[in-house]
Amino acid sequence: MFGQKKDLFELNIVHSLPGRIRLNCKAIEYLNEFNEQILQDIVDLGFVKKVTINNITKNILIVFDKTRIDEADLKNLVSDVLNKYYLYAYKQHRELEASNIIEREREEDVKDIGKRLVLNAGLIGYSIIKKTNYADIFPVYKRFLNPCSLGALYLTKSLFKDGIGGMIKHKRPNADTLTISSIVSSILLGNSSSALTIILLSDIAEFMTSYTMKKTRDSIKHMIDLNEEFVWKQDENGSVKRISVEDAKVGDKIVVHTGEKICVDGKIISGEAIVDEGDIVKKGDVLINGANTSALPEVWATTFYEAKKTSNYIDVKNQRTSNKKNVYTISFYDKKFKILRNIKYKNYEIENKTHELKLGDYTFPIKITVSTFYEVKKVENKIDVQKLKEELSSQVLKELEYKIPVSARIIDSKDKYNVGKNMIEYVVTVTTKEDIAKLDILSKSEAESIIKSNEEKKSWQGGGVKRKVRKKENKNLPILKIDLLMI
Repeated sequence: MFGQKKDLFELNIVHSLPGRIRLNCKAIEYLNEFNEQILQDIVDLGFVKKVTINNITKNILIVFDKTRIDEADLKNLVSDVLNKYYLYAYKQHRELEASNIIEREREEDVKDIGKRLVLNAGLIGYSIIKKTNYADIFPVYKRFLNPCSLGALYLTKSLFKDGIGGMIKHKRPNADTLTISSIVSSILLGNSSSALTIILLSDIAEFMTSYTMKKTRDSIKHMIDLNEEFVWKQDENGSVKRISVEDAKVGDKIVVHTGEKICVDGKIISGEAIVDEGDIVKKGDVLINGANTSALPEVWATTFYEAKKTSNYIDVKNQRTSNKKNVYTISFYDKKFKILRNIKYKNYEIENKTHELKLGDYTFPIKITVSTFYEVKKVENKIDVQKLKEELSSQVLKELEYKIPVSARIIDSKDKYNVGKNMIEYVVTVTTKEDIAKLDILSKSEAESIIKSNEEKKSWQGGGVKRKVRKKENKNLPILKIDLLMI
């Protein structure tokens, strides 16, 4: 599960005695807050007398009725209980691993790197033509003031940010820290050409990496792009012509040739509807067409589920100052007379209080409304970011538990935090394997129509393309079609 389930949720027998077994599972380390529920679930199995969990040693000690269940079956049942918490355990495992990895926060565009390469090449050319020995320049700080040194420092501004910032943040140097150390050392020695050469080699490597990633993204985008502009329409006489997708109408017969993308929704009325393993499909694609009463077909596909939650980590509130002004409004029946005052507050809050004139049980038709204008200022209160991340994580995982079918096999998961100016967004994408088949039985008239059509047409030819039609062996069998479920 998640690519790590085999290791993280693997149960091993530490030792066993008749009616007593100790199991070890790495995932228990991350399930401390669920201990009570896990213990209850194991006890509810019915044949367990006593169970204890040790999150430090990652062990579960179970005393059970050996006459009712053996160790192998008990182990499988305990594994099912623990697998309920795979999302949470895997997330904690990933966070622990990520804490020991220093990620490079920047990813530059290919064009920006190309501009740097051109500038760098120009500076190297200048240093070769000039042939100035900067090592003889004193004091030492003046070695940083020549064109080549200034250019080298300008080209490494992003490296300084990641190298120094990463060192402060993670308390240890990274690759960028070592690079800028060599560059500064070269400048101190008066050899700015060496510094430029180091930057040039670094930029070339960065350029190749960014270029490869860009080409890969473009290829993936092109591969999954379903926006075909044209389809093949079959006329009543059997000929096939190409038309725009926008011109396709309900009731048109569309021919899908081998290797083409299915870019319109519809029902298969002739031929074999077969989608190869690895093909990208969408809702409405018919995957299988045939007749079968003995068993239901299965269509296993890779599916993706995503959940995200967003929240503010800076809470802005209005705080009143000591300044306030009152505005009085006198109402006499439907007439209102306001005593105006100049309110110069940029931000303010208003409180209204209405007073009525009464004499015994009689109420005079006069009301006085006092509107108090309170000057306010915006005050920012920072929320505990770590606590906020935990809350978002809990909400996302709970949402995914409802989205992902119980029968789905989870094979991978990716999560990330997107931090904006005042917002934090937590996104989790889960990759699964699941049976996406949906059975739709055609009506008797639809089935008879398709069977009759397949019997009359053994083959047809149009636009230089031949297509086989499968003859139905039993007219009484229902025709089934399978549609892709919406993920």
